[in-house]
Amino acid sequence: MKEKTILATLFILLSFTLKAQTTDTELWTGGLFQFKLSGKFQIDFEEQMRFNQNVSKLQLGFTEVGLKYILNKHFAFKGNYRFIAKPGKYNRNRLTADIYYKWKNKNFPLSVNYRLRFQHTIENTTEKKFTYLRNELTLKYNLSKLLDPYAAYEVFYRFNTINRISTTRLYLGLQWKWTKKFDTTTFYCLQKNIIKTGKKNIFGIMFTYKM
Repeated sequence: MKEKTILATLFILLSFTLKAQTTDTELWTGGLFQFKLSGKFQIDFEEQMRFNQNVSKLQLGFTEVGLKYILNKHFAFKGNYRFIAKPGKYNRNRLTADIYYKWKNKNFPLSVNYRLRFQHTIENTTEKKFTYLRNELTLKYNLSKLLDPYAAYEVFYRFNTINRISTTRLYLGLQWKWTKKFDTTTFYCLQKNIIKTGKKNIFGIMFTYKM
């Protein structure tokens, strides 16, 4: 009953959000593989594909590898490299540096996660640069052993002479914990592009496997 109430609330919020004027609907899907090297270090490998134009066309695919250092139960640091292939367009190379903060109390079901990301992307051939500072805040609720609903809000600040907030993302999602090593995340994201003045509905399904 508790899970049904949470799911019904998320559905109502999603229905209300979809009433906003949008320009496109996208689908993001992929898998993340996490390899624990020791008590402090972790290697992440991710493959993802994204479809746009109302999920009728492959927008891009990417391969990403990252190294994460877990300082303690609250703080972690991570560096990533991503190769982005865009059919019919120039491919891109992206570097990111992340700082993570997590607050969680075993006697309280709500956890708080914050991520600060510096992101620098270079477009092949044209050498056009896309540099961002991204802030993301996530609230996750431990509903049961199977299901954790969450909500997140992210803000992109664009550099490259633009120097202003360019994009925001609002997420509503569910993390399905099938086993200790395997889980699935399903989500809806409303992305607002402030500079180009447009909105997107983004639906996602991601798989995570921990080695």
